[in-house]
Amino acid sequence: RWIGGAALMGGTQMLSGAPEIILLSWLMLSAIALLDLLETRKEGSEITASPRQIILRFGSVVGLISLLAAPQLLPFMDMLAHSPRTGESEFIDWPIPLLGWANFFVPLFHMQTSATGAWSQIGQGWTHSYYAGVGILWLALIALMRERNRMTVFLTIAFVGALVLGMGDKTPVYPAVAQVIPLQFMRFPVKFIVIATIALPLLAAYGARGLQRPKQEAQNLAISAMVIGALLMTVYWLIGAKPDELAHPAEAYQNAEARILLFALVAGALLCVANASLAKLRTLISIGVLIVLWFDLKGHQPNLAPTIKRSNYTRENPTLGRLAPGVIEGRERVMLLGLTQMQNNFRKQSTVEENFIQNRLDLYSNLNLPEGVAKIDGFFSMWFPEKKEVETLLYRLGTTNAMPGLADFLAIRNLSSPTRFMDWQERSTARPLITAGQAPVFIGPTNTIDRMSQPDWDSSKEVFLRPEVKDRVEAEASQEAEVIEPSFTAHEVKFKVNSPVPTIAVVAQNFYHPWKASVDGNSVELLRANHAFQAVAVPEGEHEVVIRYVDRKFQAGLVLSMIGIVACAVLMCRQKMPAVDDGEAA
Repeated sequence: RWIGGAALMGGTQMLSGAPEIILLSWLMLSAIALLDLLETRKEGSEITASPRQIILRFGSVVGLISLLAAPQLLPFMDMLAHSPRTGESEFIDWPIPLLGWANFFVPLFHMQTSATGAWSQIGQGWTHSYYAGVGILWLALIALMRERNRMTVFLTIAFVGALVLGMGDKTPVYPAVAQVIPLQFMRFPVKFIVIATIALPLLAAYGARGLQRPKQEAQNLAISAMVIGALLMTVYWLIGAKPDELAHPAEAYQNAEARILLFALVAGALLCVANASLAKLRTLISIGVLIVLWFDLKGHQPNLAPTIKRSNYTRENPTLGRLAPGVIEGRERVMLLGLTQMQNNFRKQSTVEENFIQNRLDLYSNLNLPEGVAKIDGFFSMWFPEKKEVETLLYRLGTTNAMPGLADFLAIRNLSSPTRFMDWQERSTARPLITAGQAPVFIGPTNTIDRMSQPDWDSSKEVFLRPEVKDRVEAEASQEAEVIEPSFTAHEVKFKVNSPVPTIAVVAQNFYHPWKASVDGNSVELLRANHAFQAVAVPEGEHEVVIRYVDRKFQAGLVLSMIGIVACAVLMCRQKMPAVDDGEAA
């Protein structure tokens, strides 16, 4: 039953996304399972399970989680194979500062505030906090002093190693390890802190057990408390010794003083637990310690997760009234040229709610999606390299003026003004997302990119296809070819093409192999057009074209997930059979 429950919890984490977090978590779990296996060989081991049981249980949990998460995992692995993240990343950014260890003692040490009022370390913005509590740190130190074994030594090494790796190229360790292990897939080294946040509370649990040791060992408890206290005071001193115009020393001092007080309470209470002779008194003090730890975590950082009213997500966006009808109807796109200085100033001075509304007005990041407006870019961790190359052509120059042909092909109808606040400029030359009648030109990727970047390229006259499909495509240019009744849904593009000669229908939508094309219900090849987009060869006359997203890996994942759910249900409903003695058996 525990295996079924563990699988459901692990499946929840897997389905929450964040691939690096999942990977780091399972590296830690695998290492702990391996240590358990080694521990079984030791005489007097606390591990009661046999090696075979450990392997079967751990393997069962991994297998069940893989089944449960298959609808997301299989398509993700497929897309990962087509994403640049399978190789070296473009940059390594957001390492933990060299003094990042101080934030384990004082959460607001060397922190800055964002426009939303949230706090983050100067130099990294991936996580606002990895503070676990100074009392937890003390318990972890007690574990090393009183519960030293394979597990506590490993957890300590994992904690320190994760912290150092999280500092990225600020230390020589990360570059050295990156020569042996491909760490570049994780662009933000700070993510290694996940391992530290797993190791620290486990160490603290061993430390809590260590408190039950005989009273004559009370001396090392006092020594460990003094070590943590000294480190706390060191961080308190560093607040003033390391000035920075982005930091907030006044708030950091108050934050440090609160941590000192809370640590004194936790340390005093835990020392009482260690020396109390009555079990009931020990229990009451332990409950008090948990309450203090909870208050420490709850109040360690103000505005840790800013919130706004739900109505801000549903309020009508006045920006839509400024956009061309084709953009609002989903037949054309917008392009953001960057924020003006006025917008940046507004964000710095606005409240969280005002900031969010302004982001919606700007269709910033992925906020174009709630509005139903398509745009060129967005915020996502994986992308198709060909699409990225095309996008880079436009953003490299910061304007569409130098590449009007490319902007027209991408159906960019509206541009945000690079100088005026909340203003949009309309481009009357933008073409529809679906066109037909262009002359096919068979050239390779490099020549395609070069030609598309030329200011005189006219996407209404030619479409670039890969040379390898030349023998399979029969089409010619036709000014009379027309696209009729186009419609778009999340998983389907449908339209009719009427042409006096065989022609090419071009869709300015990302090419990706799960998209399948058909003409009059008959499957046809979906061609890669203009380096990153879609095209279909259509015979003469009037024909209906359907391009539908059919993800076989997702469908297979659904079947596997149902098997996993049934297996978990069977395990969790399983009853332990009562023991039967020989007499009853007879």
